[in-house]
Amino acid sequence: MNIVDKLSFIETQLEDAANKHKEAEERALNVANYSDYMYHKGHKEAFKGSLMLIRDLQLQVILNDKN
Repeated sequence: MNIVDKLSFIETQLEDAANKHKEAEERALNVANYSDYMYHKGHKEAFKGSLMLIRDLQLQVILNDKN
């Protein structure tokens, strides 16, 4: 398993976690539980930030492999 495959695996895990928090965020909003809403929204945004970093690393690895 090369580094791009490992990063892709991490990317998938982060996407799944972000989606689960998005679903929980929507459920909390539907029942007007704003504390839970903000909790899940914060975690979702954190996972999305991590996804951006992983995707940037993937691109750097791919570009360096071509050089």
